[in-house]
Amino acid sequence: MARLSAYPNVWWSLCNEFDLLDRPVERWDAVGQALAETDPHDHLRSIHNWTRLYDHNRPWVTHASLQLGQATEDFGRASLFRDAYRKPVIFDEIKYEGDVPLRWGQLTAEQFVHQFWITTVAGCYASHGESFVLEDGSLHIVEGGELRGESPPRLGFLRRLLDEVDGVGLNPIDNWWDPDFVAGVPGEVYFLYLGASAPSSWIFRLPQGPRGDRLSVGDRFEVDVIDTWRMTVASVDHVFELTEVQRNDAYASAAEPVDLPAGRPIALRIRRAG
Repeated sequence: MARLSAYPNVWWSLCNEFDLLDRPVERWDAVGQALAETDPHDHLRSIHNWTRLYDHNRPWVTHASLQLGQATEDFGRASLFRDAYRKPVIFDEIKYEGDVPLRWGQLTAEQFVHQFWITTVAGCYASHGESFVLEDGSLHIVEGGELRGESPPRLGFLRRLLDEVDGVGLNPIDNWWDPDFVAGVPGEVYFLYLGASAPSSWIFRLPQGPRGDRLSVGDRFEVDVIDTWRMTVASVDHVFELTEVQRNDAYASAAEPVDLPAGRPIALRIRRAG
């Protein structure tokens, strides 16, 4: 630990699938607490599960590391763990892009990217992995080496979009009630992921949650249409001005709907103008 903690790109995972081992939880807690007390750089600390979730409420755990791909397959699931733990959540193994017949290793790149975007607008994180069969019969997740899938550049594109956010990260705006599952920095920037098959148009609406900066009539926003697969960003040639602000929603009622490429995997980025 003393040797590896000198590197900045380290976080500690006490075990891969801890519940496969016949070991009492008290022993894991003792090791985690020792890490917290001894690491001079206070790196992130967690533990990885198989089928039984660890108690990530333990004080030495800095973030929840969950093997739970199902939570990223549809909206409204991932953020529940964030609300329960009140800590950052990474879904560390949401299955893999690959070509093996096993259920965990045959995601298409399109599905993999889709699940990353669902995770992102939940205010959570996901991890990448590939399970392509190599020439010697082994798997990429075993041997490593050059990535061969189609998802890495799309995930890099998502990362660049997130790096442009002026803030520590995205938070769900109205997590338990918003039908669109919008995340962002209230009043400044919002991300709305429309899923793997977008509608033909979108009427401007922003959610307002119970916390955060409140919107006001006259606030102005710009909209970018993001194709998550083609990695394109197209700005809408119009500034949207809020004309109606209710308790939980805000609208630019005077604006025409935004035309969208129906059927494409599309996200919208809404940023305060100016």
